[in-house]
Formats: sequence, structure tokens, C-alpha cells
Amino acid sequence: MSDFLHWDEDICLDEILGDYTDYDNLCPDSDEDFVQSVAPTTIKGTSIYVCPVCKKKLRTISGFRGHTTKQHNIHSLKASDHRQSTDANPHSVPSSQTPSFLQDDVFPSIFHRALHSSVSIIVDDPIYMNTDFRYLTERATSREVEQILRAVMHKLFLQVGLSVSSALERETLFQHFHRMRCDKSTMTEIQEAIASESTLTNRTVNNFLQILLMELIGQILSECYQQEVKQATDVKESMSQNDRQILYYMAGYIVRSLRKNTNRTIRRHNRVVNVCLMV
Repeated sequence: MSDFLHWDEDICLDEILGDYTDYDNLCPDSDEDFVQSVAPTTIKGTSIYVCPVCKKKLRTISGFRGHTTKQHNIHSLKASDHRQSTDANPHSVPSSQTPSFLQDDVFPSIFHRALHSSVSIIVDDPIYMNTDFRYLTERATSREVEQILRAVMHKLFLQVGLSVSSALERETLFQHFHRMRCDKSTMTEIQEAIASESTLTNRTVNNFLQILLMELIGQILSECYQQEVKQATDVKESMSQNDRQILYYMAGYIVRSLRKNTNRTIRRHNRVVNVCLMV
């Protein structure tokens, strides 16, 4: 039977279970505690429970009750009496932090390149190009229309307030983008600017705008990516000689440390082999 696992000897249950305990059987508490145990955290912030004996901070009611019962043998504490609020999630990005490509001195140039790239794609596509669309592509790159489109897209990115570096952030951006495309007042403003002094129907202008906006959002994201790559390259190239020396020192230290540990392991192994041979 020695091959079977002995729970008491081979596994530390305290390490696996942590501070969990079946709190329902320990001490009845108020409905408020039960609700907080189901959802102790919110988007705006979170709550912690502080042990009054050792001041340990626990994230859940079950952990608080398990800790006070198991570690201090106290069964009469109410978790709600020792609850404290904390700040918002530290892993979330503050909305006040604006990505670098949305800065007023950067975004206009990004948008200008993206707009002209989008118009070029439409012009080069034989499916789209006809007499009406040819006129609209010329109007789309005019200063008046570019300013309106830039303001709309800049507002869109600012509303999202994300770096769009992850799939989730891009999905949030596109949710707002499609909502903007369906906004009647926004689309009417752009239509009136782009189709001024023309006899084109609203349907034709709207079809062109939808195609242009879909190309435009992709080109803006592409330009933003290239902008971030350029900034990262500039930072890398501007690394000072002192920074390089620090990196070289750290790299050399790591190699030397690994070499020492390897030699120590080899010597220990050789000692064990020699002892076995002597026996």
C-alpha cells in the first residue's frame, strides 16, 4: 500500500485550499454578507476584508471567515464589520491616459495619410469606380471634408480611449465605429459636405461614405501601428552609452551566475558519484 498517496504526508492542503472554508456552516451572517461573497468586486473598485487580529487582507468573505476560524479560532466575527473599499482595478488603464497617436500634433498627419490611402484603394478598384464615385473621391480629399471626417474619427477614438493593441480593445472600437456609421446626424453632416453643389442622390452618397469609412478605419489603424513602430525604433536607437553598459553588465552577470550554478551542480554530482563508487 506504500504506492498510494498519503494526503497528510504528501500534500499540503493548506497550500492548495488557501483560506477557503465552507463558511455557510461556520456562522450564520446577514444577507448583505452573502451578496458580497457572490460579487465582492465591481468595475469601479473592489472590497477587501481585514483580519482584526493580524491585519491580514483577504479578498472574499469565505476567505475572511476561513482565516479567522482556522488561524485565530474566532467564530463570531462578521465580515461586513471588517470590510474596506479599495481603489479601482490596478490592471485597468486609466481613461485619462490618451494614446500617443491621438495627440493633437500627431493625429492630423496620421489621418491625412490614411484618408488618401483609402481614396486610392477605392479609385484602383474597378467595382467601385464610376462617374458618381469619381466625383466623390475628389470631394473626399478636399480640405473641408477632410476636417469633418478627421473630427469625427478623432472623437471616435477619444470616446474609446484605448490603445487598440488587443483584440478586445479593437472590438470595442469597432462597436463604437458601427454605431457612429448608423448615427443619422453625423452621416448627414458628412453627406452635406461631400455632396455639396451636386445632384447625386442621398443613396449614392451614403453608399460611397460607407465604403470610405470602412477603408478609413483600417488605414488609420495601420498608420497608428506604423507610428508606434517608428517611436519604438527611435527609442531603441536613442539608447545612451550608459544604458548599453548597464545592459551588458546585467547580461554578463546572468551568464556568470548561470555558469557558477552549473559548476556547483556538477561538483555536487561528482561528489555523489565518488561516494557511491567508494561504497
